[in-house]
Amino acid sequence: MNISTLSVCCLISSCFIISAVSSPTADCCLSLSVSRPRIKNVKDYHIQPQGGLCPIDAVVLLTKSGKRICANPDSPWVKDAMKKVNEERVGPPVTQQDPPRRRKGKGKGRGRGKGRRERGSRAGRQ
Repeated sequence: MNISTLSVCCLISSCFIISAVSSPTADCCLSLSVSRPRIKNVKDYHIQPQGGLCPIDAVVLLTKSGKRICANPDSPWVKDAMKKVNEERVGPPVTQQDPPRRRKGKGKGRGRGKGRRERGSRAGRQ
């Protein structure tokens, strides 16, 4: 075996070791927390589905102080916290409003049909 082959083998081995050490279980909730932060202190969240290495469904709440809280996704207060974060991401919901009215023409006589086309079309109708 030459030195370049040995170097490549060492590099590949170190990649496997690093990926094994940084496993996804570090970000996985294993149980639900009993602490309940104030909703105004929740900065972000993500949903953890059950499966793979994560044994439970959970909502991972991130507080403004940087704490991660594993919460029950079916709890009403968790749903309220998620709604608050979603509104801050997008903004408050927009209410349905009538569109602004457009002006039909410029200057005097707008909206009265005094343009060339309309005069001709009126004359043709009579």
